[in-house]
Amino acid sequence: MFDFKFDWASNMETGYSDIDTQHKQLFKIGRDLEQLIRIQCIGVTDKQLLDIVCELRDYTGYHFYEEERIMQEMNYSDTAAHKKFHKKCSDYVMKLDLPKIKAEPVKHLKLIKDEVQEWIMTHVLSEDRDMIDAYRKYLKDKET
Repeated sequence: MFDFKFDWASNMETGYSDIDTQHKQLFKIGRDLEQLIRIQCIGVTDKQLLDIVCELRDYTGYHFYEEERIMQEMNYSDTAAHKKFHKKCSDYVMKLDLPKIKAEPVKHLKLIKDEVQEWIMTHVLSEDRDMIDAYRKYLKDKET
């Protein structure tokens, strides 16, 4: 996978502050992964590894719930595909095996980083933007 820096930039915003704040949290998790990999996990603690796994699980739980609530509210046409992606991501994080990660942290954190990076490139920067564009239009139409 190509090199990717988890640095948030304004051109990544959807324009919906709640979702953008949540996406920034995913970038923070990515930076945390990046930093541990950069130091080859020297001195990494069990708690740091557990924190990464828990943060990803918490993130997928609250972020996907919020997006699916928005999609349901506006009867979004691409809900099924969006939810399918959410399920794939949720399943991935729920299957993360802490003992395996602890045994070979650099290897597994690189795999997790690549997965998070893929989520950002294929979902956050495209599909989520499309969904939020539709939501803004829905809200505007609702006002008139």
